[in-house]
Amino acid sequence: MRQIWKYPVYVGNNVVSMPSHARILKFGEQAKALCIWALVEPANHYVNRELEIVGTGHTISDNFNNAKYVDTVIDSENYVWHCFDNGEQ
Repeated sequence: MRQIWKYPVYVGNNVVSMPSHARILKFGEQAKALCIWALVEPANHYVNRELEIVGTGHTISDNFNNAKYVDTVIDSENYVWHCFDNGEQ
């Protein structure tokens, strides 16, 4: 039985523990906190997922050269953040 779960993320490099084969649906802001929402199968074993949140004009870490772009959000203070997914580790 699949569910949608929310995970807080922060500017910079993030390692998020979530069920394997989760699909990230959205990157956004809720109550002034950056978050991702993922479609998960709770019964799957947990893996670490590496994400990077960078602002416009900021440098992206070299280990994210082949990362998948997830989404962009303009937060409540008008800063623009971009989320990249380096996949399961």
